[in-house]
Amino acid sequence: MDEEDIKIKIYDEDKEERIKQLLSCKSEAEGKSVKLLHKYLNLVTTKSIAHKKAEKWYSKANRMLGFPPVILSTLVSILGGIEYSNANNNISIVVVSISGLCALISGSNSYLNYSKRASSHHESSGHYADIKSDIEIFLNSEYTITELVHFLQIQHEKIDIYETLESNIHESFMEQK
Repeated sequence: MDEEDIKIKIYDEDKEERIKQLLSCKSEAEGKSVKLLHKYLNLVTTKSIAHKKAEKWYSKANRMLGFPPVILSTLVSILGGIEYSNANNNISIVVVSISGLCALISGSNSYLNYSKRASSHHESSGHYADIKSDIEIFLNSEYTITELVHFLQIQHEKIDIYETLESNIHESFMEQK
């Protein structure tokens, strides 16, 4: 073997080694990107579930605070009619007390604004569910490393945007692991 053959052989071996290193780096980068995508998937799943729980809680609280004033207002109307025909002081005291309680509950419900909070959590849950769906579909498809990195950037931006827009979620709604 002459010197030229040795140089070509060494060059070819170096080239093969560099290709192996590049492929190794590429697969390592792809592995890290897929791990990060799975981390995002877990995050959006947890947040979607938490917002769903919050939505249910606020909806229930809204119904619980919204129903008594209806009954109490009806009772006040009936007692008011009885009081008007009898002119009884005891009934007047009951009517005024129930009216005050009804106003307090209605005012509390308006102040706490549970219906708006439920709606806000519903919207946030939907945003995170959309991201979750996109990630699951992407992970089950064929993709190149370039597509993976691009998709990862888009999902990261979406999560950042939704985290700034989402309503505050109490930690008690977050899934315990």
